[in-house]
Amino acid sequence: MHKCQIVVWVVFMLWICMTAKADEHEADNIEDALTGGKFRVDVRLRLEHGDQDGLESSEALTVRPRIGYETLEYKGVRAFVELEHVQAINDSDDYNQAGTNPGGAGKTVIADPEGAELNQAYLSGTCPITGIKLKVGRQRMNINNARFLGNVGWRQNEQTFDAATASWSGNDVLDVSYGYIEKVNRIFGEANGTKPAGAKPNAADFNTDSHVVNVSTRALPVGTLTAYAFLLDLGEDNLAATNSSDTVGIRLDTSHELREGCTLKLQAEYAQQEDNSATPNDIDYEAEYYMGDLACVSEDVTIGVGHA
Repeated sequence: MHKCQIVVWVVFMLWICMTAKADEHEADNIEDALTGGKFRVDVRLRLEHGDQDGLESSEALTVRPRIGYETLEYKGVRAFVELEHVQAINDSDDYNQAGTNPGGAGKTVIADPEGAELNQAYLSGTCPITGIKLKVGRQRMNINNARFLGNVGWRQNEQTFDAATASWSGNDVLDVSYGYIEKVNRIFGEANGTKPAGAKPNAADFNTDSHVVNVSTRALPVGTLTAYAFLLDLGEDNLAATNSSDTVGIRLDTSHELREGCTLKLQAEYAQQEDNSATPNDIDYEAEYYMGDLACVSEDVTIGVGHA
């Protein structure tokens, strides 16, 4: 589907939702929606040590404040905006910020570059006619276990996506979601990352033409069965194109109560990945992915074993 067609489709769906009957708990007007919202604040302080053979060791003491504001709903639609800043508390050259600070050359990479950026900014709403949830704009995405598509939440500056996403749940039995990704805002940050995407290994963005489909069903007696497809066209630049791929997979999540207060949980997943039409011609590969995780969960203790 062409990008322009996707934008038109999303705008049309939002218009349908806005013209439908408003919920009694929504704001009465735009002013109330904008002023009656709530702030979200999250601050993370972290010390990380990195030591790699052939390089000097690194010490990164960083703080990452994140502040956001979410409006009330108006005509079924609400807005959210979030800013993020990463700051080194110790000397910023005490670690290699993924190649963005010359003073960190020769040291072990700790990929938490300093800088501030717009982390999220989106409109969202649920259409009362179809029950479809829509979200348009810069947003966080974690699909399944985030193995193939996620926010890289371990890093201070998380990865977000400029995307249009739609999801639908039917009678608590079937969940269907689709996402079109126009841009990947990577962990290296707008302030220090390189542009255009692919110019260097620490490129800030990937300008993409990617599609994500995820379908789950809870109708089976064994648990939740999920099928997915990640069709990632990450752009024409060398770095981005090298990472382009098509991945299809299936996973099972199930649980069984062994006794009161003790539950056995199983996760199993298989996927196959291969190059696609966006990948350079000299890259031709297929790869398989297996994951299994078995855990016994009680109120106080979880014991498990896994392999991926």
